[in-house]
Amino acid sequence: MACGTEPAEPVPAPPAVAPPAAETPVGLEMPPAGEMRLRLQDEGITLLANQAPRGPLLDVLALRLGFELAGPALGHEPVSVDVELAPLEDVLRALLRERGYRLDYRYDPDRRRHEVARLEVLPAGPSLASRTQAIPAEPEPEPAGEPPGEGAGAEPDVADADGDAEDGPTIDWKKLVARLDDSDPDERIEALETIDPEGEGLPLIVDRLARDPDPRVRVVAAEKLEFSDTLAGVDALVSALGDPDKDVVLAAIEALELTDDYTVTQDLGVLLEHPDPEIRRAAREAIDFIEPDDEGD
Repeated sequence: MACGTEPAEPVPAPPAVAPPAAETPVGLEMPPAGEMRLRLQDEGITLLANQAPRGPLLDVLALRLGFELAGPALGHEPVSVDVELAPLEDVLRALLRERGYRLDYRYDPDRRRHEVARLEVLPAGPSLASRTQAIPAEPEPEPAGEPPGEGAGAEPDVADADGDAEDGPTIDWKKLVARLDDSDPDERIEALETIDPEGEGLPLIVDRLARDPDPRVRVVAAEKLEFSDTLAGVDALVSALGDPDKDVVLAAIEALELTDDYTVTQDLGVLLEHPDPEIRRAAREAIDFIEPDDEGD
């Protein structure tokens, strides 16, 4: 007679356990068409917009970040934006990529940095690249046996609105902008050095000073603005006083010494409490240069 084994008792199923609470994701999911997702963090701004109306987007940013919005209304033109943990300047650049605009800054003594105080959107017009100054290109050698400028392939002079010919040939602005975004900082520096800070190329210099990841490039941009008397140039230098790199701050201080805008002494005065003694000394010398002691006159 075969021996049988007793059936094993069934093992009870483990009790149901609620899944752990999901951690807050670093990013946000792209919203449905016509909507946006906005998150403000110390590390930066995350904005995802899927064909959302541009005017209301700017209104929300201005309200949440406390800056003034000026200029023509942008209406409900749809725009798509995908930026994560980016500074406000990068978010605005994505929102206004085909529009001109200018930023005014204020200094926050508690956070020891400059923040956007006012955004002015300019009327619709050409893009940044087409508004910058044309840089003379290297002249091509003339074909052998033909007098200069009289060959079959010679380009005719281009007349301006007054009927005068332009001073010289122009460069491909797409190529210049590409050089300024090159991964090689030496290439970006060389491109910066070709731009006249007194011309329409000023926005390109200001942009490099505000957002280039390499402090060497930002130093060159600040040095270029030493020769600019424009409000945009001075504003950019004042903003650079809050740069995390010491050499950039020193270059901005030196450039501001030569400005005709005496109000920058207020911004320089903040640096008199800077923890770095060299920056404190440079700020004091700049203030004394801008506002010399009138005693004894």
